[in-house]
Amino acid sequence: DMNGLDVIPRLRIMLPHARIIALTLLDTNSYRSAALAAGADAFIPKTTMNTDLLPAIRQIIQADHEKDRERCKFNSEAQSWPKPTHCTS
Repeated sequence: DMNGLDVIPRLRIMLPHARIIALTLLDTNSYRSAALAAGADAFIPKTTMNTDLLPAIRQIIQADHEKDRERCKFNSEAQSWPKPTHCTS
């Protein structure tokens, strides 16, 4: 038997680029800390899922876009080849 905290690090190994949002009924600071320490990108209590889930997804997507822009900028300045296909200039 595994719980969500056991699954998160395994998902990180199997799918390192996946984004993980922990959805749980256990809304405690210690569980939140444990989930984030295990590798979750966000922690959403199910009691606030209706209001907090979509903003958390948007925040994760925005962070990924910013990382991609930095990678493209670095690759462009370093003139690395081949340039990632998602970089526009």
